[in-house]
Amino acid sequence: MGLALSPDGRRIGMLALGKLWIISLDGAPRAVADVPFDAASLAWSPDGAEVAWTAGVAEQEDLFAANVETGVTRRVTSLPGSELYPVYSPDGHYLAFVHAQQDDGVLRVIDARAENVSDPAQTQSLNSIGLRWTSPPQWSPESDGLLVSGEAKLGQPGHATFVPLSGPRQELTRFPDAPIFLQWTPQRNIVFVRHDRLWQARFDRTGMLSDPQPLGAAAALYASSSRDGTLLFVSEGGLRLRSPDGTERKLGWPITYTPPIAESIAIRNVRIIDGTGSAITTPKDILIEQGRIKRITPVGTVSAVGVQLVDGGGRVAMPGLMDLHAHLYRPDLLPGFLYFGITTVRDQGSPMAPMVAYADAIASGALPGPRVDYGGFQFYSDWPFDEAQGRGIEPEADPDHIKRAVDLAEAFGAQHIKTRTFRRWDINARMIDEAHRRGMRVTGHCSHLLPLVAAAMDAKEHIGLCEPRGNRYMYDDLIQLFKVAGIGVVPTASYLDFAVRLNERPALLDEDTELAAFMPARENFEWMLKLSPTARKEWAEEAQRSRETAAKLARAGVTIGTGTDIWQIPTGAHMELEQLVAAGLTPMQAIHAGTGGAARIMGAEKDLGTIEVGKWADLIILDADPLADIRNTRRIWQIVHYGRLVDRQAILKTIRPR
Repeated sequence: MGLALSPDGRRIGMLALGKLWIISLDGAPRAVADVPFDAASLAWSPDGAEVAWTAGVAEQEDLFAANVETGVTRRVTSLPGSELYPVYSPDGHYLAFVHAQQDDGVLRVIDARAENVSDPAQTQSLNSIGLRWTSPPQWSPESDGLLVSGEAKLGQPGHATFVPLSGPRQELTRFPDAPIFLQWTPQRNIVFVRHDRLWQARFDRTGMLSDPQPLGAAAALYASSSRDGTLLFVSEGGLRLRSPDGTERKLGWPITYTPPIAESIAIRNVRIIDGTGSAITTPKDILIEQGRIKRITPVGTVSAVGVQLVDGGGRVAMPGLMDLHAHLYRPDLLPGFLYFGITTVRDQGSPMAPMVAYADAIASGALPGPRVDYGGFQFYSDWPFDEAQGRGIEPEADPDHIKRAVDLAEAFGAQHIKTRTFRRWDINARMIDEAHRRGMRVTGHCSHLLPLVAAAMDAKEHIGLCEPRGNRYMYDDLIQLFKVAGIGVVPTASYLDFAVRLNERPALLDEDTELAAFMPARENFEWMLKLSPTARKEWAEEAQRSRETAAKLARAGVTIGTGTDIWQIPTGAHMELEQLVAAGLTPMQAIHAGTGGAARIMGAEKDLGTIEVGKWADLIILDADPLADIRNTRRIWQIVHYGRLVDRQAILKTIRPR
């Protein structure tokens, strides 16, 4: 959630697993203080005595600072809106940050030792800088102003603005294209990441004084610097230090955790929908040991000695549901997915580091939530710029960019990559080959053209949202191609249908009382609410075509999986089941798509997706039969995840959606 090298280059600050860590380069990591799981954007004071960060409910974040020796923490700001991206001035006098309100960002400066600044009048307002820049503001080495990187735009050269503490702002045109993680060092250089590697250029407040030059060939993201120009960054295999003389030191991942092991559970007297598509069973007992299913036996035959006993009372047990098309733009909403029985989500493009941080927090047992399968990055072949969740691949300009980008995905533990756009099919085929070489799967908005099939694309996201040949209608030749090639499909019909229904009846956001506690602010649904009548009609037609095509694919034997693309609410997988049934699938077929079929598309069918001996015990126990009415998947009595009973009431206390 936060990573920064100390000014003296001897320590690393890190926000992870709900703690502030100080990592000595010559010693063990030390947890200094507990912090909220949403704490982010770490910054060191120039004397190395404290670090600052931002934390709070989305759009209401405040700044905090802690002494790195004692862990004593003070609230720095409590302004309306969000206070983001703190950065200390090199002379130690000031703390600058972006104050975000109503889609605008104002650059503000306060005393570095300030406490509980609650009124904008207590700050020095430098200028409105918006919220669309490539790197957060950076102080000049002289502490006399801040550099704001300009928004990246196709066909336009790089640009930036120098905002002084006093006097007019200066527009800079001698500036690199779309630099991310930019640092302005005391050596009068800017160091930044571009095409997933480090670059450096001589620089002053008028702009670049030399052309940027690469610093080594290693993959790089999340860069920070010390006073002497030493650089810390994430690279292949984890953290890495680069000294001013060019030598590099591999640090790996200094902080580790051990996933908890569940106590044994005996679930008695449940009828099982196992996720394979087979008929529901007669009442059975299920024994779970070390998180996995040990035995499935006739009812009354599992011993309860030394195990936790759960009497299902004849209820229906089915595998936990999966959402194969999630975007974790608000990873703090993840506990809600588990509350509603979605035990696995598959991220299809989100800011990488914070998303993985939440996935680690869940896996470590520090936070409730679903298992997170992720790609993190989206790979673009028609967009040359990188940002938190996208890699703009330009192999003509940089032949090794694909390799470095996949290096970074692998370093963060990604299970797959997602190819987002398709300027040239050979570029996408190279992405597929690079991922498969490391045992990672590949999915994309398009999968059907022969170069991608030959490259062994594993899955397709959405029915629609691709080029015309496979967008509005999928004819039998494409369907047979998908079947023979083993390409799974995630229709996401609920994405289209929900937008139409919400536009027609905005009160939908308030009608589901159980969901209300998990809902983010209404503004997060704004584009759906503002669909024009023409757009709403088109989207309704697309939703109907998506349902029709999903049914054709299922009848042809193509593997279907549930996914939603609705990041704002955690019940999308249930809505997708309803869409599949509305398309003509039986409830049993829809459940298979949400469990066993989804696991196959993920490449996780050996461990997940069905209730079988040896697999992880991810179960939903229902109060009503979903085969009679698919909406009964919401009638949840108990949830088991990794073999542990889920405390749903505790999740209600954890969630902070607004």
